[in-house]
Amino acid sequence: MPINMYLFMFLQNYLRTNLMNIHFSRATVINTASIFALSVIGSFFYNILGVIIGIYIAYLISIFYSYSVSKTKFDCGKSTLNVMEKNHLLVIQLIHW
Repeated sequence: MPINMYLFMFLQNYLRTNLMNIHFSRATVINTASIFALSVIGSFFYNILGVIIGIYIAYLISIFYSYSVSKTKFDCGKSTLNVMEKNHLLVIQLIHW
């Protein structure tokens, strides 16, 4: 799978887990509708290459929408968990392993 599909899935999961269900639904509908429309248009003009390009453009549109409604900086910096919280997560991970 291309990286843009993974990124869209990540943003979908983010919207869903943060209970932004309306934006999640809109992003999914935008993704589906744009894949359909751009694939049909692309196939009409450029055959299979048009379908592929249409899907890429559709995912980029969906990623742009999902990122713009999330209004969040995705910070991958240092964890803010204290030692007790880290130990609790470690215990949970070991239990489920």
